[in-house]
Amino acid sequence: MSGKGRFFIGFVLGLFLMGSGFLLAGIGHGTYAPLICNAGVLGFMFPPFTLFLPPFQWGLYLALIPGIDSSRWRTFWVAIVIVAHLVPGVWVATEDEAFARAMNQDSVTLFIYSALLVITLAVLAFMGVQGTRSQKN
Repeated sequence: MSGKGRFFIGFVLGLFLMGSGFLLAGIGHGTYAPLICNAGVLGFMFPPFTLFLPPFQWGLYLALIPGIDSSRWRTFWVAIVIVAHLVPGVWVATEDEAFARAMNQDSVTLFIYSALLVITLAVLAFMGVQGTRSQKN
């Protein structure tokens, strides 16, 4: 698959993550943990990025990481991306009272978001570890 195709897949997955994150944020009265998880560490460094960065960020991950020549480096970067997104998201979720409310009141939306996040991370792991077909591992 070409880099443009992988970017498109990542962009679409990022759009779904962003949309479900907006739903859970609830016009400012919900939890921001999914938005932070979507943007990862960049969400802390540049908070406005949490709103619109995820489609481009996930698109770039899927476009660039599989193109790395070394399978060890691809695996390394997949792990770094996963940690850089899950750690801030989990940290904010454990400290956020609105996340506890979302678990009770918006459990379906939270489940959909969680499923989308798992799918996105699985696609990243699969494509990232596999690399492009023309590479020799």
